[in-house]
Amino acid sequence: RCVCRKGFYFPDTSIEQKWFNGTTLEEEYEKLMLSEFSTYNDLSSYECLPCAEGCDSCLDASPCVAALNWTMRTGILVLACTVIGLLPPAAVFTFRYQQVKVVRAASPALLRVIALGAFCIYWTMRT
Repeated sequence: RCVCRKGFYFPDTSIEQKWFNGTTLEEEYEKLMLSEFSTYNDLSSYECLPCAEGCDSCLDASPCVAALNWTMRTGILVLACTVIGLLPPAAVFTFRYQQVKVVRAASPALLRVIALGAFCIYWTMRT
């Protein structure tokens, strides 16, 4: 039984036994020595594959280190910056038009406190 060393994994991840049959390896080597057709030198037949970067041991080629999704992270950052940029004008709007019936019904002081709280929450997320 030939088992892969630490830092390598068995190439066929779908089967249950994760090792090469030593008898089969010896038979293929003997065929090679007798100049018969042999799969002994076929690298894909009897070679363990290295684990992904950052893995000490693994079962397949999946990465051990989280890959960052820069598109999503950039989108969230742009959205957060947009909200941060729109909150001060919203606070100024509630202060300037606090006598308007619709704004007065919504309590301008409470709206400004909510805008300030949202600004603080989004600012800490961005930094």
